[in-house]
Amino acid sequence: MGFADAPTAVLVAVRENLLNGLDLVAKHITAGTFSVIAPGRASPPSQSGHITLALLRGVDAELARRNP
Repeated sequence: MGFADAPTAVLVAVRENLLNGLDLVAKHITAGTFSVIAPGRASPPSQSGHITLALLRGVDAELARRNP
């Protein structure tokens, strides 16, 4: 993933949004709807959770590279 050109402030904001998204996924796990596709949605929270986690790992890696 190409996060190297993004400003640090942008990555920090994106990281916060991704963490908020994972909080929503956690609520679906608790509610038992982790694999349920809600009306009007194209995928279940499990899929968005996997994508969110992958993006978060990339952002975290870039932030760690900048701040060892």
